[in-house]
Amino acid sequence: MMQESVIYQEIKAEGRQEGRQEGRQEGRRQEAVAMILRLLPRRVGPLDDQVQTQIVTLSLSQIESLAEALFDFNGLADLTSWLEQLQEITVRILQVLQRQWGELSPDVTTGIQALSLEQLSSLETELKSWSDTSQLETWLQAQNSTNELIDM
Repeated sequence: MMQESVIYQEIKAEGRQEGRQEGRQEGRRQEAVAMILRLLPRRVGPLDDQVQTQIVTLSLSQIESLAEALFDFNGLADLTSWLEQLQEITVRILQVLQRQWGELSPDVTTGIQALSLEQLSSLETELKSWSDTSQLETWLQAQNSTNELIDM
């Protein structure tokens, strides 16, 4: 009975579609990580385990940002500086938000941690005009929608 319901079938199809989309995005992220890990040593020299670990944990938008930035790197110090800058801006924004609005939802925190340097800079500017987390959540959803459109 339940399996024959139109609503059940629609929910099931929607879940499948979301699962496929997430799988494609994760596949693209893994391919991008593999490519970056092949290119960076050619540009900056051998990567130590700590740097490789940091790169493997980056989101797709962060990896894409790194792919653009690597052309400006002259050595490992530039890569390390880029990774530190990404971490510092993320932590700074999260601290500001927690002071402003208290504890953030895990989805908001994860969303912020996945942003590229460019998106973080934009967020830092936008934050000054927002009065509550709903504006932040809307902004993060727009960023995700933009990234999904680019990924298609």
